[in-house]
Amino acid sequence: MATVENGVVTAKKEGTATITVTTVDGNKTATCNVTVEKETEPIIAKVTYDKTKLTDEDVTATITFNKENVTITNNDGKNTYIFKENGSFTFKYQDNEGNTGEAIAKVTWIDKTTVEVEYSTTEETEEKVIVTIKSEAKLKEIAGWNLSEDGHTLTKEYDKNTEETIYVENENGKVQEVKIKIDNIKENQEDNNNPDDDNNKPEENNPDDNNQENNKPEENNPDDNNQENNKPEENNPDNNNQDNNNKPEENNTDNNNSKDENIQDKNNIAN
Repeated sequence: MATVENGVVTAKKEGTATITVTTVDGNKTATCNVTVEKETEPIIAKVTYDKTKLTDEDVTATITFNKENVTITNNDGKNTYIFKENGSFTFKYQDNEGNTGEAIAKVTWIDKTTVEVEYSTTEETEEKVIVTIKSEAKLKEIAGWNLSEDGHTLTKEYDKNTEETIYVENENGKVQEVKIKIDNIKENQEDNNNPDDDNNKPEENNPDDNNQENNKPEENNPDDNNQENNKPEENNPDNNNQDNNNKPEENNTDNNNSKDENIQDKNNIAN
């Protein structure tokens, strides 16, 4: 069990021993009991998790030990615990030598919050449509949106039909995709008119315009008049005959004098 040398007791194996000492003269003695226990290894526990980053799923915690023959004394003896939400759980355990201990598992990165999208109206309207995004967790600001004082609501007004996707982030860093679709705003006819379309639109035939064209006086073109004046006259034989027949004979004095001289010559010859 144990040995004594020069007053030093050394344990050899498990058990109990009685140590007796006597003085040199043998007049006095003393005894003591020495118990030697088996050396035990301390229990070292370690807790691990199947997910360690932000998640919207359950997280499983598992406890392991540095040696065998350690029993979980709670949790129905199971060495795993499933977290469905953020929180903590304490594992309790004991080894064969009766050593006991506890280990705490804690999860803070589960985020199962969702966002809801609401519209001020889904009926056809000529008014603006207000879109509201709600969340159980506080939201971060988004450009163009109004964040409520409590941080749980984002709102925005739309005056035109639109379809877009935005990404909403909450205080835990969780990012969620939100799709916005508005197709119930009745747009004004004027808004729908496109100037480019008007330019490409074929002209309509207006009967009144045609009448105005027909009633429009002809313009006098000097060039046309000049062309008429410069046009050579056509020679019409009939016209020439008419001119000759209708033209009065001209009195030719020289012809008359010639006739008188011929008559006188004839008279002289006769005499």
